[in-house]
Amino acid sequence: MLLNTAYNHLSSDTEFDSLFPIHVQKLSGIHWTPLNVVLLAAQFLGPNANSRIIDIGAGVGKFCIAGSIYSKGTYTGIEQKKNFVTIGNKVIKQLGLQRVSLIYGNFIEFGLSSYTGIYFYNSFHENLVFSDTLDDRDERSGELYELYSAHLLSE
Repeated sequence: MLLNTAYNHLSSDTEFDSLFPIHVQKLSGIHWTPLNVVLLAAQFLGPNANSRIIDIGAGVGKFCIAGSIYSKGTYTGIEQKKNFVTIGNKVIKQLGLQRVSLIYGNFIEFGLSSYTGIYFYNSFHENLVFSDTLDDRDERSGELYELYSAHLLSE
């Protein structure tokens, strides 16, 4: 029954975003992956039950949540904003999803080698365009953008 409820929220981005608080819904158009992109990426990255996908800069987990519904893979999102992790994990629990989790942390501190796929959408954007920042809690700079980008390339 819960999985049917989860599928019902995939009818549109607006419907999916309604799972989240209003302040998060307002960020969706710029910062979260559109569902049509999630569908294509999830089919590519998570074709079978052995697929393990990590989403770097997962936000509230839109990609991971929808990806776990669209495909057979297991999704892990890593996010530096603890409030987003809390919000996303609440939605995961509400929908009763099993193959998805969000963790609080910086991806630089995690090894990526155990994952079969890496998803990366707009994660470091706010280090370059300060007017599009998600909140005022984290340090932002062009240097961080370069550091994160170089680390991701090295993995």
